[in-house]
Amino acid sequence: YMGLLWCTLAGAEPVVAPQPDQDQVAVARFMDVLVDAEGHWDLRQVRHRFSGRFVPNSAAEPNFGFTSSVIWLRFTLDSRAVRGQSWYLVERYPILDNISLFAPTEEGGYRRVDMGDTLPFDQRLMNHRAFIFPLDTELSGINTYYVRVSGKGAINLSTMLYSAAGLVEYTYRDILLYGVFYGCLLIMVVYNALLALSLKEPVYLYFVLFLVGITVFNLNVNGFGLQFVWPEVPKLNEYYWLGIYICTPALAMYSRHFLGLRQRFPRYDRVLRHYLAATAVLLVVQLLIVPPWSYYLSTLLVLITVLLFSWLGWMVWSRGYRAARLYVAAWFVFLLLIFVFVLGNLDWMPYASVVSMLPHLGALWVVVMLSLALGDRIPFLEREPNQLFLEAREN
Repeated sequence: YMGLLWCTLAGAEPVVAPQPDQDQVAVARFMDVLVDAEGHWDLRQVRHRFSGRFVPNSAAEPNFGFTSSVIWLRFTLDSRAVRGQSWYLVERYPILDNISLFAPTEEGGYRRVDMGDTLPFDQRLMNHRAFIFPLDTELSGINTYYVRVSGKGAINLSTMLYSAAGLVEYTYRDILLYGVFYGCLLIMVVYNALLALSLKEPVYLYFVLFLVGITVFNLNVNGFGLQFVWPEVPKLNEYYWLGIYICTPALAMYSRHFLGLRQRFPRYDRVLRHYLAATAVLLVVQLLIVPPWSYYLSTLLVLITVLLFSWLGWMVWSRGYRAARLYVAAWFVFLLLIFVFVLGNLDWMPYASVVSMLPHLGALWVVVMLSLALGDRIPFLEREPNQLFLEAREN
């Protein structure tokens, strides 16, 4: 930290200097940023002609939102204290289209390493969903590295320096976290599929389709799809929104059956039929337009869907259908989490890595609440005929 303070006071570039007792360093605050609006500059121009245009970055996790610009990052590394040890530059945000590291060599030149979710997975140096670049700590002196990032989607950066031990610890923690998430989804899929087969109620089948859509979407946005499911077809990453178009109609049909809209609230049932028709039209439009406009459209559909079903659940509950209370709880919490997630992706609020976890937390909350709602609905349906019989006898 004294070295960073001295370099800042002297007007020089801050130097990141990992120490032997460290396993990780948040490197983003040591970086300078250059935005190439047209995307035409190469490394030679960035190093010399436009070198003075770099500005210091102050964010721990820089967020540039949806942009067509190329983002250049520069940082200076002093690896003398960890000479000969294994250290890695790790970009933890897994859905960047293109990310390239320009690493200095002993000969005075630069070696370029390209990664990104638009390239086949086997081109990565390590079998990991994150982008991992090994650093040469045998280089003498202090060296400057450059990172080039571009893409059609949101550019959110969560860059770290890890030692070998730090990288192992990060990987174990990552696998544990997502293992719990996907394990819960798998349990819910199997459980509700068995209920659909035994009870012969379509509402459980629609719920299973909803779970499948959530799984497909999350496999895409957290990088596990490219790593394990379609490693040779990175083009599929552009179609992450297909999971949304599985979720939304399945959710609409689930809601129609769960809330009994056709029998109890025919006006709301007509609203959902119009919603289904509009979703079909949007799917056709989505297939015809190119990113990032297709990403904007899918984001808009998610917002409309969450708002619609939150309103629908509240209206049904307020009209006396008590079985909708867990349905309402599911969507209001999910609405809040998705709202924060969208603000972070659009660069309308400071970005942090926890923002990327909000759709997972929200999806898990919705899955649990809707599954409990199905169980809560059964005694209500059993009591309803008796209540109607008593009311009719009194009248």
